[in-house]
Amino acid sequence: ADSAALLAKVQSASALILDLRSYPKNVFAVARLAAYFTEREMQNIPLYRYHVASPQQANYEQIFQKFASRQPGFAKPVIVLASRYSQSANEHALGFLQSAHFPIMGEATSGANGTMNFLTVNGQSGQFSVSFTGDAVRQRDGSRFVGLGIEPDIQVARTQAGMRAGRDELLQAAQLYLQNKLKP
Repeated sequence: ADSAALLAKVQSASALILDLRSYPKNVFAVARLAAYFTEREMQNIPLYRYHVASPQQANYEQIFQKFASRQPGFAKPVIVLASRYSQSANEHALGFLQSAHFPIMGEATSGANGTMNFLTVNGQSGQFSVSFTGDAVRQRDGSRFVGLGIEPDIQVARTQAGMRAGRDELLQAAQLYLQNKLKP
């Protein structure tokens, strides 16, 4: 809500970790912030919305969303965290960051992205609901996205030993990565 205060804090940092392992409150706020750390335009992953044109005819319309660089911005190293639990809005935000070539660290995301559609049916045995995406989502090369997700640039997985010890191994790996980037 207070972007000026956030930017002032970020300006004083030596590096930035964007943690997208859990659902962001606002995908576009993530992209707007990241625009200060890249000279590249950011674009969403290929997303196609299904439209019925008339009986027996339908088509997909590609949804383009772009964010321009906020240069001159901040020349600081950035790393982005993702996990297998990252889905939907996480993957949408990660798609913007991936297009700007921010390094992504962690595990491949779940591959469940697109606008939610809901269907509720009342039957003899009660009511049930189903949710699904009505969009077609693709990798940047046009290949399948569903079930594959976004593949990180740097693979780091949680281990049982790390979980038992209460360590956030991915965050530790990201901090080490940035420390190495900051060495003279």
